[in-house]
Amino acid sequence: MFDYCLESTSRENLDRKKKYVIFGDSHSKFFTSQNHKDIEINLYQINGASMAGFGKRQSTLKVADKIRQTIYEYQDLDLLILKFGQVDVDLGYYYKLVVKQENIKFIDFAEKVISIYFNFIDSLALEKRLIYIFGINLPSLFTKDNAVKYTSRIITENIQNE
Repeated sequence: MFDYCLESTSRENLDRKKKYVIFGDSHSKFFTSQNHKDIEINLYQINGASMAGFGKRQSTLKVADKIRQTIYEYQDLDLLILKFGQVDVDLGYYYKLVVKQENIKFIDFAEKVISIYFNFIDSLALEKRLIYIFGINLPSLFTKDNAVKYTSRIITENIQNE
């Protein structure tokens, strides 16, 4: 499925800089917006962005709209990299479990957000061979007590910042 070669030697690719666009949550910060000799990299880091947000008609962060607009603006995009999911695993699941007190198994939650994410990706007006999906880090919250502390801190931070 993903057999696109990053270093193609075709004449077209040798005559111009490649354009890579990266979208991700705060965990995508290891990418940087910079220019290389033959590659222009543009990073759009959206703190708090989640895979679950792609399925909402009224998304607060409007990440899906931003990605679609960027694809439209970059008519000759060579590669779109997506790095989402960490917020869902480290916060979204525990928020549902602890704060909303939903009785949801992690596997069911994961299947739902992955389905939302892939439906969004399928809807993009871009050849699928040009889309790379980066995975997430291992979740850092293993106990309910740790999850409560982390979720409480995040919620409190957001309330204090308003």
